Amino acid sequence: MGRPKRLYPLGKYRLRTPKTIDKSKTYPIELEYTWNRQVLRKSANIFVKAADWNQNGNQGRGEIRSSYGNEYKRLNKVLMERVDTMDAQLAEYNVKHPNQITAEV
Repeated sequence: MGRPKRLYPLGKYRLRTPKTIDKSKTYPIELEYTWNRQVLRKSANIFVKAADWNQNGNQGRGEIRSSYGNEYKRLNKVLMERVDTMDAQLAEYNVKHPNQITAEV
């Protein structure tokens, strides 16, 4: 049986780090969508240290921790608005064109 396939992908944020993480270095946050085994990534132009990133925050979508500094709330809000806008556009496209979402869309 398994789980039913989602009609459109939902985005989440990932911290793009190498295999060996340098604690003093900052890394970019990327918006990531997985659709039909393809991973699509786009940079968010926000850089944080690995210690300041919480991959499981915001219901598994990723968030910046408060240890980042005073701007963490604003940046988290900006990140969530971007992903919510993109998800809403994909949902709207799926309503107008059922089952026609591809990686190019």
